[in-house]
Amino acid sequence: MPYPKAVGGIAPAGVLTTGGYSGQYRDTAAGQLQRWNGGSWLPAVPGPAFTQSLDAGSTTSTTYTATLADTAVTALTLNFTAPPSGSVIIGVGARVDTAGSETTTAHISPRSRWVRR
Repeated sequence: MPYPKAVGGIAPAGVLTTGGYSGQYRDTAAGQLQRWNGGSWLPAVPGPAFTQSLDAGSTTSTTYTATLADTAVTALTLNFTAPPSGSVIIGVGARVDTAGSETTTAHISPRSRWVRR
C-alpha cells in the first residue's frame, strides 16, 4: 500500500513492524498514533499521569498555613516525563469548606516543584 514515507508521513496500520527512521509515525489498528524512536514504537502522545487523595484535614488558622491538622497526607507527588515540546498541563482541584460561617472564605494554593533532568 503506498503512503507518504517522507519525514512527517504516517504509515497506515499494519504496514510497518519496524520504522524506517527515528521520528517516523504509524497508525495502529486501535487508532493510536505511534512514533518510532529507533528501537521501538511508543505512543506519540503519552497518556495522562494522575495522583489523588481523599484524605481531609483541618486548620483553625486565620492566616496562610502550608499544613493541615488531622491528616496523614503531607504532600502529593507525581513524577512524569514531559514530551519533547516541554509543554504540560497540570490541573489541581480541591473542595474547601468553612465550618460555622457563611461569610468566611478559604483558598487553596498548590506548590509546584519542577525538576528538569
